[in-house]
Amino acid sequence: MGSDPAHRGRVMALYTLILQGSAPLGALFVGTVTQYLGTRSALWAGGLISLAAALVAAVADRSDARRAAAPAEGTQTHTTRTGSRP
Repeated sequence: MGSDPAHRGRVMALYTLILQGSAPLGALFVGTVTQYLGTRSALWAGGLISLAAALVAAVADRSDARRAAAPAEGTQTHTTRTGSRP
């Protein structure tokens, strides 16, 4: 884990709250959509929301990877050619 050991319990509590706390909210949403628009619409809505969440996660992951690969601002990168002297 990437968190400080002193805060690991808090991080895991937040993770568990988000992971398990979102299921009842999703069930409430799907139940309401099913009641008013039908089962097919509820399944489409759930699928589209899941797809949107996956796309947001993919974009965030790509931006983090680019940020990690870019050299830090203010650092100098030296390239030397064969036969050149520093």
